[in-house]
Amino acid sequence: MMERYGSMARYVMVMVLVVCMNGLAVGQEVRQSLFTEAEEAAFAARKAQADILAPKSFGTAMGYYADADAGFEKGNNIEKIKGKLDDAVKYFNKSVEVATLSNITFPDTIKARIDALKADCLEFSPALWAKGEEIFKKAGVQLEKKGVAAAQKSGEEALALYREAELDAIGNRLLNGVRAHIKAAEEAKALEFAPKTLQSAKYLLQNAEEVLVQDRYDTEPVEDLARMAGYEARHALYLSNQFNKIKSKATTLEDYVLDFEGIMERIAIPADVVAEFDNGVHKTAVEIIEYIEHARNLAAENARLEEMLGNVRTDKLALKEQVETQAIIREKFEQVDTLFTREQAQVFREGNNIYLRMVGLSFDVGQSVLKPQNYGLLTKALGAIKIFPGSRVIVEGHTDSQGSDKLNLKLSRERAEVVREYIVANMDMAPERSSSEGYGKARPIANNETAEGRAMNRRIDIVIIPNLEQMVAPDGP
Repeated sequence: MMERYGSMARYVMVMVLVVCMNGLAVGQEVRQSLFTEAEEAAFAARKAQADILAPKSFGTAMGYYADADAGFEKGNNIEKIKGKLDDAVKYFNKSVEVATLSNITFPDTIKARIDALKADCLEFSPALWAKGEEIFKKAGVQLEKKGVAAAQKSGEEALALYREAELDAIGNRLLNGVRAHIKAAEEAKALEFAPKTLQSAKYLLQNAEEVLVQDRYDTEPVEDLARMAGYEARHALYLSNQFNKIKSKATTLEDYVLDFEGIMERIAIPADVVAEFDNGVHKTAVEIIEYIEHARNLAAENARLEEMLGNVRTDKLALKEQVETQAIIREKFEQVDTLFTREQAQVFREGNNIYLRMVGLSFDVGQSVLKPQNYGLLTKALGAIKIFPGSRVIVEGHTDSQGSDKLNLKLSRERAEVVREYIVANMDMAPERSSSEGYGKARPIANNETAEGRAMNRRIDIVIIPNLEQMVAPDGP
């Protein structure tokens, strides 16, 4: 019997939980359907910064929203809750309109506010920031109530406060550490024991503040002055602590001086200087300085000699490579020279370039078509080019003086190009590694007044420009 009652009780509890959970789910669905529009309007208002730029309308909207939320929690009439939410949406939308107007009315103030935030005003100038926010919200209220003219004065006041807060925040971020060091030195009686050093720190701090006022966005010189001021302040603190120890008899002036002289002695040892202090530290200090300057001069001279030696090594290496290159070119030139008879081609050098003057290559009068009997000679030219892997090739066409300049120039270009095309077609050579040029009768090598001279001037020259780096490379051909 007891077991049956226990089972019934558990069943009832489960059913109650199910009903409650269903009720919660239904409640959430009802709330979502009621509040979604107002929440979206609130999000849009915050995105437009209406809480700052239109505080009156935004605050009114939030009031209606809070009333609707409280009424829903209490289970108030749905229509009444919906009316509150409709009012909230209306005022949220109005706040967005006012915020848009504020952006037009207060563009400089809004920019100053953004700059102040970027300068970390919330951390480094909270009082001025809060005052600026207060005045700017006041300007927003005035804009809503009385219009643009009435809000201008508060907007300008907020602008000045934001700019002041920005400058104050930048200065505090860069200089508060220095100020803390100066305060610590003053508390250690630096005014009494290290007045010159303390005054130097304060002077540098004042300079940093003045430079910051002149240009708050160029912080590099301010940071440099702050570093120097911080050092002087810490130096003043150290000196004050030492004098305080002497004054409190924690140490003596003699101990302090002897400790300093001991440091000088340790420095003097590697400088091979005998440290003597019977007439003060000046003599020993001068000798150490002279040693350091002499060592520095030696180091500079060594560096200069090393540079000269390096240049000599470089020049020697370059000369060696040049000699090796010339030897290789000379050897390959001899190989090329053996390929041709004097009737086929004249082989000569200009600098590192190899010239094949194809005296055995002929064209019909006025024509630029290769004849079959020329193929054997051109095959030898291909072999010559292959002796210089990676080289560039220029084919030059020339004519004698007979005929018009225009016709000769055209004919020389066509003949040079047809030879170039033959070379590219019969070799594994990228087209960009070859070119052709026609000079007409502009570059004679013999007298055009004789038949023999004119025959020599009608010619094709193949210029081979070696790839010197590939020729001397360790893994090159």
